[in-house]
Amino acid sequence: MEYKGKSFTDCTKVLEILKLSDERRVWQQTWNLSNQHQPEELFFFNEDFIRENASWLGMSDEIIDAFLQSRTMFRENGALQRLFWHCYYMLFLSEVPQIGLISHWPMIPQDVSEYSDMFYAFVFLSGVPVIRRIHREKMIPEDISEDTLSDFELWINEHRKRTGRWGFSQKAWITHHFSCDLFKLGRLQFQFHRCDFNFYVFKHRSEHKVIVFTPDGAKFRSDGQFDGANGIFDEKGSWSSYFRQADDYVEGDIISPLGFAENKRMRLQKSDWQLILQKGDPVLAVHIPATGAMRHHLCGESFRKAAEFFRRYFPGFKFQAFTCDSWLLDAQLEKYLPEESNIVKFLREFYLLPVPDASERQTFERVFGRKYDNLDEAPQETSLQRAVVEHCKNGGHWRNGGMIYFPQDIPKWGKCVYRLSGEEA
Repeated sequence: MEYKGKSFTDCTKVLEILKLSDERRVWQQTWNLSNQHQPEELFFFNEDFIRENASWLGMSDEIIDAFLQSRTMFRENGALQRLFWHCYYMLFLSEVPQIGLISHWPMIPQDVSEYSDMFYAFVFLSGVPVIRRIHREKMIPEDISEDTLSDFELWINEHRKRTGRWGFSQKAWITHHFSCDLFKLGRLQFQFHRCDFNFYVFKHRSEHKVIVFTPDGAKFRSDGQFDGANGIFDEKGSWSSYFRQADDYVEGDIISPLGFAENKRMRLQKSDWQLILQKGDPVLAVHIPATGAMRHHLCGESFRKAAEFFRRYFPGFKFQAFTCDSWLLDAQLEKYLPEESNIVKFLREFYLLPVPDASERQTFERVFGRKYDNLDEAPQETSLQRAVVEHCKNGGHWRNGGMIYFPQDIPKWGKCVYRLSGEEA
C-alpha cells in the first residue's frame, strides 16, 4: 500500500485529524523518533503479509477475513498510516521501552473509521516477523513462539464478544508477549518479574518447612485479610502486624498457607532458617489464560517446563520462586467446590497469601463476564457459578489471592507440600 503518511510530520495535525487532540501528551515526546525513519511504503496491509502471519499464528479464517476487510481504513487516510508507523516503530524498532507507556495509548475513535477497533490488531500483527526473528536468535523453539503469541487471537475474540465488533484493546498486556517478557509453556504463562508481595519467606535449612512472615506494621482484619480488602474495614477486630530481624533470629506474625495472616508471633533461629524470598527478588509471575479446563497434571507439567525453559534460554535470570495473583487463589473456593475440582487441586499446591486491596471484580468477570447487582439474574449453569452466587447470598465476599511456589518443590506436585510443612512447623 502506498504510504501517504510521510507528509504528516506534525504530531498535532495527525491527532487533530484522528480526533485524538486531548491525548497529545501521550505521543509528542517520542514523535520525532519515528519521523526520522519513515518508510517509502507500508507492506503490512498487503494481503500476502496478513495471510502469512495470521496463518502462522493459527488464526481462524474469520479473523483473517476481518483483517483483510478492515485494512481499507488505512488506504486513503495518511494520518492513520502515520500513527500506525509511529506505533510500529516505537514497539518493534526503537530501543525506548514501551511497556510502561502503551497503556496510555488511546483507542482510535469509531467515527474515524468503522474498523477503527482493529487499529492495534494491525500494529501487533505487523510485529510478528520481528518477535519470530528474536526468538530464533535465542534458539527458542518455534512451537513455543507460536503458543505464546496465540494469546493475541484470544483477546481479539474477547473484544468481539464484549463489543460486537472485531478489534483489539489489550495492547498493554500483549506487549509482554511481543517483547520476550512472557512465554506460554503448556497450560500456563510465565513472565519475568520482581516479587511484589511484601512478605518474608524463610525455609528450614535441613527440613522441608516454609514459614511466611507478615511485614511490620501492616493492618489486618480479624479474618486475617488486609484491612480494607473488598472495601471492608474492621474497626474493632483489626490488628497491626509485627516483624523484627536480629543477628541471630527473626520474629514476627505469620501467614497461614491457607492465605490469611495470624496474630500469632513466632521466633526462628537463623542458624536453622534462611531467608529465601522477599519483596523485590526475581521471580516468575504465573498467568492463567482462559483457554479451557485447568487439568491438574497439565498445570504441573507447565511448572516443570518453565523451570527447564528459563534455565536453558535465560540462564542469567536466577528466579527465586513462582508467584501469582488471581481470583483462582481464593481459599474460600475450597468450601464450595468438590475436592476433585481442578481449581481446588490447583490452589492447594501453593502457599496462599492475602492481597492488599483484594476485591471480587475479577471473580465476577471470569465466572459470569460481568457483575450482577441482582444475583438471581446470574447464570447458574455450572457448579462454580452456583458457588459464587451462594457465597454472596450468604453474606460473603470473593477476593483475589496470591501465592508463592518454589522450583525445588516441582517434583512434589500433587502433594500439597506447604500445607504439610505449615502443620509440621
